[in-house]
Amino acid sequence: MRRPHEIALDYVQARTKFLHQGRSIHGLDCAGLIFLVAREMGIQVKDPGVYSREPANDMLRVWLNMNGCEELDQGPDVDLIVLMQLRGQAEAGHIGIIAPHPEGLGLVHSYFSARRVVYQHLDATRRDEIRGVFQWPDKD
Repeated sequence: MRRPHEIALDYVQARTKFLHQGRSIHGLDCAGLIFLVAREMGIQVKDPGVYSREPANDMLRVWLNMNGCEELDQGPDVDLIVLMQLRGQAEAGHIGIIAPHPEGLGLVHSYFSARRVVYQHLDATRRDEIRGVFQWPDKD
């Protein structure tokens, strides 16, 4: 079975565009990436539904918890989901998947600023933006 980061990297390879609330290879947002990777892994997750570009009220943490993602008391590691507060966000409003990277760890995420799904080195700046680390839920 393919690992979460391997599935997520397919969207990088396909040059999938960023699309707010998108849920397909043609366009998706950060929650859509998690949703589609989970679905391909055979994990049933509920879609977060309608939300603004800047999720509020800790929406992403609530959504991850609601879908059985366990918040871990550890740093990021390969295949885990990270909840992030990007520069300029009022609260943690972004999620991605940790992947191996030639320089240590990487991050696969649908990134509005890049207008597509990207694979980046998880450098010190990105590490400082992490507000939670989550394990994928078990399959139903």
